[in-house]
Amino acid sequence: MTRALQTFIDCSKRPPLIALMVGLAALVLYAPTWGYGTLNYDDAWLVRNNPLLSDFSLSTFHAIFFDLSRETRFILGSEYLPMRDLSIALDYAIFGPHFGAFHVTQTILYALACALLFVGIWRWTRRTELAVFAIVIFATHPLHVESVAWLSERKGVLGLFFFACTLLTFHRFMHSARVSRSLGWFLVSTLSATAALWSKALTIALLGVLLVLVLLFCEGRLRRRGLIGLTLLTPILTLAFIPVWVAGKHMEMVSTFHGGSFAATTMLAAKTHALYLSRAALWGEYGIAYSISANSGNLGAIILGSLGVLVGLLALVYGLTRAWRSAPSTGPDVARPLALGAALWLGFLLPVSHLLFPLQNVAADRYTLLPTLGWSIALAGVLNILSHPALRRSLLLLLCVVQCAATLTLSQAWRSDEMLYRQALRAYPTYLPAMLQLSRIERERGALDEAQRWIDQAHRVTPKDSRVSTHRGLLWLARGNASQAISHFRRALKGTDAYQARANLALLLLRRGKKKEALKLAREAAQLRPLDHHTQHTLGVVAIQNWSLNEAEAALGLAVRLKTNHAPTHYNLAVLAHRRGKHQAAKTHLKRALSLTPNLRGARRLQHALFDPSKGGK
Repeated sequence: MTRALQTFIDCSKRPPLIALMVGLAALVLYAPTWGYGTLNYDDAWLVRNNPLLSDFSLSTFHAIFFDLSRETRFILGSEYLPMRDLSIALDYAIFGPHFGAFHVTQTILYALACALLFVGIWRWTRRTELAVFAIVIFATHPLHVESVAWLSERKGVLGLFFFACTLLTFHRFMHSARVSRSLGWFLVSTLSATAALWSKALTIALLGVLLVLVLLFCEGRLRRRGLIGLTLLTPILTLAFIPVWVAGKHMEMVSTFHGGSFAATTMLAAKTHALYLSRAALWGEYGIAYSISANSGNLGAIILGSLGVLVGLLALVYGLTRAWRSAPSTGPDVARPLALGAALWLGFLLPVSHLLFPLQNVAADRYTLLPTLGWSIALAGVLNILSHPALRRSLLLLLCVVQCAATLTLSQAWRSDEMLYRQALRAYPTYLPAMLQLSRIERERGALDEAQRWIDQAHRVTPKDSRVSTHRGLLWLARGNASQAISHFRRALKGTDAYQARANLALLLLRRGKKKEALKLAREAAQLRPLDHHTQHTLGVVAIQNWSLNEAEAALGLAVRLKTNHAPTHYNLAVLAHRRGKHQAAKTHLKRALSLTPNLRGARRLQHALFDPSKGGK
């Protein structure tokens, strides 16, 4: 095996061949995901039921790039990431709702990114073995499973792909002899950097990474050209970042200061950094969320995270100092790889460290996709200083095998909702949303006793959380006991954000003839979540029964824009149109509802009223 690795590395005169092999290896590693579908973890919202992206047209293109309204931004994930949205829309246009093909696209993007990153590292450092070691560690790392196997994280692999393109094109800009060719490559580099930014917002840190690359691996005329290029690129990317920032603030993706104090926020950032360091070092369970808090203790994590930042900064300063005093070499110099690794790790983690931008105390694997390139380069630099070639290649091979095994095992968790949430609880045993989702899964499956077990476990973790009471109410509703469901929904109303309980309670009260109270609750639910399909649909249904037809029209109109293929919404629009005497509109909506759900409850009665001449229908 080590001899095969040696042969692979010795292809130094054929880096394109190595790049091809790297890309194919990454493709094979994630090939099992091609049989996966979508998950009930943002996929339904962003991909499966997205009314804008599933019907690609010029109006879709305009909405993706130019419409910053709250309604459109909500449908597009509450962010301004037009390259991600365009990518999903093109998948729909080519493959339709065959989501296995979407996974193929995602793995191809990742494989291409890995291949391009190898070429980029090799071109900048001129060290083949370092580039091979770094990309092998990077491409097989289990931290990337979330980004590659989860369709909603298309933005991550796109950002990685365009970042890799920027590394290559900026290098070509600097090394082109002819001015016209150099300007052409600068233009391409600017476009790829903008595409990276419009795929994943944290790629704005690539400006700092490019600066470190120029200072570490260039000198004289090349260094001056690189600095001039960065001076021109910075204002362009700053302008491109404006709609990203505006949309984020408008949709409250960048939340208010949450640490309570600067000291608490700094400790939270240190604990977050310690968490990411441990996962990069293959320590601990991987999941969709991790337990971090601005208020809890864990002195060991604070010390580890702080030391990690300090060591990274020292490595960066030392590497830059060495680069300033001496020219780059192709020998076993560890200072430059460590400095580059520190720049990539710290630079791309800073926007998601909670230190600068409050992110609702969220830590997730997807945030480490770009930073692990820094980890991989630094680790490759350390391995490359080992004097015995067979030893360092054996260590790389062992690490690769361990990482591949972890990646293949972890990627299985993204096969279904149940496997995903069970894996989430292994990483975060008190993660309430996972327990509630598992309860929902069992409830929909008809295993009500198992659903009750998950609800009881969630209650033991957070007994006063309104979401637990809401799910208890839904479980009693599944058991056919509306009175108990109403009792638990009312208990859930004590929560300030219990919009789901209000909407469900409104529908139950409507069935019992309490129309006024139902309307009040439906309005409160819609006010709490104005861009939620369920709350707007509920308000529309209740408003029709209260003969508040203008309010019903506004609510159902918004509901159908948020979810175009929802049969009950079209049915209730038909009921509304029928009450207003607009029979043609009623027929159109009813036909749409029946085409989506042929046996929709109540639809046949309305159809009989609309199409039976003896009852005034036409």
